[in-house]
Amino acid sequence: MTLVDVTWLQKNISRNEVVLLGATLPPVGRKPEEFANTGHIPGSHRFDIDALSQHDSGLPHTLLTPTAFQEKMRELGINDDSTVVVYDSIGIYSAPRAWWNLKLMGHQNVVVLNGGLPAWVAAGNTVAAQCSTLAKTGNFTARPVAEFLVSAAEVLAALDNPQVRVVDVRSAGRFRGEEAEPRPGVKSGHIPSSCNIPFPQLLDGIYLKKPEQLASIFADAGCDKNQRLTFSCGSGVTACIGLLAAQVGGFSNIALYDGSWAEWGSAADLPIARGL
Repeated sequence: MTLVDVTWLQKNISRNEVVLLGATLPPVGRKPEEFANTGHIPGSHRFDIDALSQHDSGLPHTLLTPTAFQEKMRELGINDDSTVVVYDSIGIYSAPRAWWNLKLMGHQNVVVLNGGLPAWVAAGNTVAAQCSTLAKTGNFTARPVAEFLVSAAEVLAALDNPQVRVVDVRSAGRFRGEEAEPRPGVKSGHIPSSCNIPFPQLLDGIYLKKPEQLASIFADAGCDKNQRLTFSCGSGVTACIGLLAAQVGGFSNIALYDGSWAEWGSAADLPIARGL
């Protein structure tokens, strides 16, 4: 199970093993205060993507070390047997980053609420003004899954390998190098031999598209289910929408390039392509 809907959550929200995590991160260029008063699903805790990142890496949203992540997840009350449900206040935007982070650290029983907080509200459910505070620390154990994450060196080494494909989910303009990058000092363009599936194409409003639609989108972009797909974006957040969509669409050999274009486009010695 990768996605759950509001009906499922309504039926299961009171189960002791269910832990709700709100993982809203404002899109680049949007102000945090725009999302400050949207409310929370009752009983949920805050998965702060900015706070749960390495701030000394020189890159935005770099993953924490397993030891640091384990400590933070325990503080959120997550146990090894918890069913973790992540959502955001946009629909499907930043919640997949929390989902993949937990999977990467070995917690497989984690799902994304399809439609997020907007779907919860649209179904007539109440919201809480604040996230919950915890009374008990969890026993979460980080067990990193190495194949779920790749480095710039690994991406570079596989550029000519037809069995490996980089999927860039940034806008077409940024991919082609026709639009300036939002982060200072980052060049325009894309990783050579990568394909472009802008993440909005994977969505139907606030929801992820159906599995058969997603499979068709990836096929049209030249992706094969026998390939290993590596996902990239600006800073490793919306790339996880691609990871979520790929898994729902039937792809199993998938990974995140965590440095994404913020790293690749800043490097002096990495090749850059422009155009289609």
